[in-house]
Amino acid sequence: MNEGNKPGTNRVRRPKRKPGPEYDVASYRRSIEYAIAAANAGRKEGEPEIPPWHPHQLRHNAATSLRREFGIEVARIILGHATAFTTEIYAEADREAARAAIGKVG
Repeated sequence: MNEGNKPGTNRVRRPKRKPGPEYDVASYRRSIEYAIAAANAGRKEGEPEIPPWHPHQLRHNAATSLRREFGIEVARIILGHATAFTTEIYAEADREAARAAIGKVG
């Protein structure tokens, strides 16, 4: 009785590209894109669509949290930026702290 390929029999003899030992940045991003597309394709009528997402959002999130908690200079150092200008691109301004300051000042 034949139940499919034996382990190793369906391998490409001389692949053009060898598999890597782990995910790289691009393959990780593509995996997320494929998962979102598959989830959106399989969703039922009336279910909300999953919005696009990319791994760099984690860096932006961390930058914003660091800036809020410790200030722009600490966030800059941890993120490895040469200038605070670059960190400001990643880390959103703390609008809640600005509202609180305006509330105190009047």
